[in-house]
Amino acid sequence: MVRILMYVVMITLAVASFVMTRMRSAAHIGDKLKAPPPAPLHLNADTPEALEQALRHKDWRTRQAAIIRLGEQATPEANIQLTQALNDEDSDVRQSASEVLTALGTDAVEALSAVLENGSLNARQLAAASLGEIGADKSVPALIIALKDGSLWVRSAAAEALGKIGHKDAIDGLTQALRDPEKEVAQEAAVALKRIGTSQALEALGGK
Repeated sequence: MVRILMYVVMITLAVASFVMTRMRSAAHIGDKLKAPPPAPLHLNADTPEALEQALRHKDWRTRQAAIIRLGEQATPEANIQLTQALNDEDSDVRQSASEVLTALGTDAVEALSAVLENGSLNARQLAAASLGEIGADKSVPALIIALKDGSLWVRSAAAEALGKIGHKDAIDGLTQALRDPEKEVAQEAAVALKRIGTSQALEALGGK
């Protein structure tokens, strides 16, 4: 009887702990959703130094506002700062930086390509996705290299991006990616080759 009571108490405590954890998580998300918009950046916050400081601000809303301001500047220096924001701890901030860089188009390709070499996992994955949306041929070499990335998510994003760009120079790299040990990567490579659609690409797929 005592043992049964102990089991009941243990189960009750475990359930209570789980419920409290979920409640705290929900409260955090709710607070973020209800948070007021960021206060406008100071008028002299257009300098690289001021925006760099804003990107390190503890408030995610301020960092997001700085990203928008950097996108308006559209300079090579601003693009580099935007790619640094792809490493932000907050997923909304990272996504904002990715969207702004994508909107900048070919002007952001060089900075995004550099991220594929030295960015964090999240940054590399977002950079590959942005390059695919931009669709510039000059991003193909960096994306081909990313097919060998240590993360399956980056390799998969790179394969998808190469399919969207559709350049024939990617065929050899994608053909090798068909043998990737992770099926997600191999599947994206197959889809990319189909999208490229040349005889060489289809031949790599066995004529499918």
